[in-house]
Amino acid sequence: MSDPDGSLYLQAQLYQRKLAARDAALARRIVARYAEAYQSLRGSFDALAGEIAQNIARNQVFTIDRVRRLERYTLLLDQVDAQLREFSRYAAMEISSQQAAEVREALRRAAELRATAAGQGLLSAPDIEGRGAYPSGADERRIDELFNRLNNEPYLHLVGTMADGTPLYNYLLNGGGSVPGLTPQVIEQIERVLEQALLEGWNPRKAARMFRDALGVGLTRALAIARTEMMRSYREATRYEYMQAGVREWEWMATMDLRTCMACIGLDGHRFPINEPMADHVNGRCTMVPVIGDMGPRERRVQWPEKGLMTGTGEDWFNSLTDAQKREWMGEGNYNAWRAGAVTFQDFIGQRQSDVFGKSYVQESLVNLLGDNASQYYAR
Repeated sequence: MSDPDGSLYLQAQLYQRKLAARDAALARRIVARYAEAYQSLRGSFDALAGEIAQNIARNQVFTIDRVRRLERYTLLLDQVDAQLREFSRYAAMEISSQQAAEVREALRRAAELRATAAGQGLLSAPDIEGRGAYPSGADERRIDELFNRLNNEPYLHLVGTMADGTPLYNYLLNGGGSVPGLTPQVIEQIERVLEQALLEGWNPRKAARMFRDALGVGLTRALAIARTEMMRSYREATRYEYMQAGVREWEWMATMDLRTCMACIGLDGHRFPINEPMADHVNGRCTMVPVIGDMGPRERRVQWPEKGLMTGTGEDWFNSLTDAQKREWMGEGNYNAWRAGAVTFQDFIGQRQSDVFGKSYVQESLVNLLGDNASQYYAR
């Protein structure tokens, strides 16, 4: 049996959009809390900047070493540490709560997809072996039990931890592997701000703007962790449910818009064994679709180049774009190299390995692909 309306794909895309909305809501909460930390620290930095400016006005020479000896500087660093510890606790609790919610959502989603597949006749012969078939001898009642299991115990390890098992709070605060902790990372940026400001002839207003940007590295990192770990919990709970139901493969489905990287578009439509986790990159927005019987057309809604429906894989979407659209999306150098035949579209699918996040697919850089020859494809 087939799925002539492509409803499994359209339904999966609907889940994808809802997941993105929940991700955005989590990000807003984290940003709001980080803004409170920034406001608490800004007064201390302004006081430090004022003291430095007054001393410079008296023709005193300032270096970063001398700044480090100021009492106001020590006070600022103590406050940075205290604020980031409190923020890390808050962020870890918010992310953990969202992870638990995503596990529950994944269980519901798996049941709904199963109902859609059954309605399309894709589960009419579950005892037939083959691609995406259920275990031999399984009947509809057993499949219902598998898909509608509400025992969350197997998923507890997904909540409150990173991919390597590190508690979220510890990772946010102390880092892991080659990644520094949040406080050392922000303090390093603050010292860079002070050094640059001193070298450029100290402008307190500009230094204040640079201080805000220095604190921003902590927010950027926290948001990346929030999205990545929220997505991982959702995907892994979904994958486990598919596995319990006897699904043997899942299919990569990317979001079709200008923000999607070439690696994810290139992977769109690729199938993976059910025991392989989805190795999307940090901040990735892709999702997985269970391979059940004859999946029918890969029909989905796209936002670009124009709103409507498209059928096919990510590479089909890419091939449907005009040259101008391809250039805009790929970037000048990548487009020129691809157009010249120096690289293929699939070449841009790269892999990375992280101690914390594990394997991930990323967009490969032209320099990594072509070395010194990459420069010839950029506009001069």
